[in-house]
Amino acid sequence: MRCAAIVLAAGLVPAMAQAQDCSGTTADMAACGSAEFKLADAELNAVYGRAMAAAERGGFAADLRTAQRLWIPYRDAACQVEAAPYAGGSIAPLIFVGCLTRLTEERTQGLRLIYEN
Repeated sequence: MRCAAIVLAAGLVPAMAQAQDCSGTTADMAACGSAEFKLADAELNAVYGRAMAAAERGGFAADLRTAQRLWIPYRDAACQVEAAPYAGGSIAPLIFVGCLTRLTEERTQGLRLIYEN
């Protein structure tokens, strides 16, 4: 696990997510899930930046900013609920981070469909 923390701290998340076997111990799976979420979040941030540029040109940047600020707590709360049945178990963090990744990827795709087409 210490190796994964060093890789994450060094900013080598993409290489780690592609090279890491996501099977194994719960700690291995958690490290992999965390790396996958960091990739999804970085992609969302990049797409959101392009969407904001388009929204600024269109005059609705404030609306997009508000929507994004509301979406983040929604995502987090939805994932807490998804992981709640597993509370106290070692799989709960895996369910939570998997949900974060899935909803983040869905949001990224939604922004792409609206602003990059």
